[in-house]
Amino acid sequence: MPSLNLLTVPFLFQLIAAAAPELEPDYGTHNMYVFFACSSWQFHSANFNFFFSLLINSAFTQNTPAWFELSIIERLLKYDWSKELIIIASIIAFILAHLYGASTNKKKVENWIDAHREVLKEEFFQVGFKNGKEYVSESPVNYVSFATGRLFINSLTTNFTLKGRQNIISLTLEYILSFFFNVAAPTDNIDIAISINKNTPLNGFVFAIVNKEIMKRAREEKYYLSLSKTTDSPKLPVNFVFMSEATEITDNLFTPELEEAVQKAANVLNFVAFTDQRAEHPETVEDIESFPRIVLSLKFPSNEEEAKTSAAILSAAINLVEVASKQKLRPETIRKLKNVRESAVKKINKLQDEKKAEELAQKKAEEKREERNRISKLSPAEQKKHEEKERQKEQRKQRSKQMRRG
Repeated sequence: MPSLNLLTVPFLFQLIAAAAPELEPDYGTHNMYVFFACSSWQFHSANFNFFFSLLINSAFTQNTPAWFELSIIERLLKYDWSKELIIIASIIAFILAHLYGASTNKKKVENWIDAHREVLKEEFFQVGFKNGKEYVSESPVNYVSFATGRLFINSLTTNFTLKGRQNIISLTLEYILSFFFNVAAPTDNIDIAISINKNTPLNGFVFAIVNKEIMKRAREEKYYLSLSKTTDSPKLPVNFVFMSEATEITDNLFTPELEEAVQKAANVLNFVAFTDQRAEHPETVEDIESFPRIVLSLKFPSNEEEAKTSAAILSAAINLVEVASKQKLRPETIRKLKNVRESAVKKINKLQDEKKAEELAQKKAEEKREERNRISKLSPAEQKKHEEKERQKEQRKQRSKQMRRG
């Protein structure tokens, strides 16, 4: 296909100058497309008319030196690079904001681990992963820490979920959406799961201390909290409530250590829960099986005092395992806990039976539909014969019913 290259552009300028000698290039108003057309090796013919009109309309005025007489270096020096500089500056600013946001998230995680390292090392034989790292980064907003090696506990896993500070545009949009719509604003969260050894002597139960700010949302999102009853207590700060299946369990597990830790925890604790049930609503009987663990939802501390409070809560939560293993519940409490789980199993079985009945009804309806389609394709004589057979079959059924009644 024909193309416009570096050799043909000056020739076009000469033609224009010969046709209109009073016109010459003007460097104050020339378009950047002129520079690219003159300095590139090839210009696609499909855009020739567009750029050629730009050459005529914006590259020539009176009393200025001819643009095509300049060398490449002179053109670079004369060209107005303001638009390109704005673009480059914007790209550099975005990259710097990305690096700053990512490093801020990383620093928050490191500071939290520093503040809780002493507690973790006192409670666990191994803090961090086998490669020696105390945490790993799955993305600029997701970090994971790990600890293991303690009586009654398999492991402690900490998941850090942070704001997308590395993408300021996306973060701003999330804040805007949360302002105008029913969408949660971006937050920094710490979720800790303490997995308890299955051989630990425990009854299945739910006990939690929950911040009132997130109480409603926590009950909706965490299935195990929906099994509990909510109660206020003078032993708790006004910001918190108990969510427990039985008062006896609350009395046993609300230790002096935990009571002291939560007194100033309004800014760092969302909830701490001891549960044997999963967070997701169960869909199968297997989902009801006991899965004992301790769950904490924390906020990042903003000062040294809050960091100490957060560490005290973590230590008290870890020590709940021994307390729970030693508690002796009354028979009526154990029976109540058992009934709750058996009731959940019955509900699941009922839903599964209803689902199977619905599937069976759909299958039978499909079979009848296929049978009707098959009969419609038969000859009139065959259809009549089929109807007679069905009538006799129905009569036999009726006689059989009458005999059973007699």
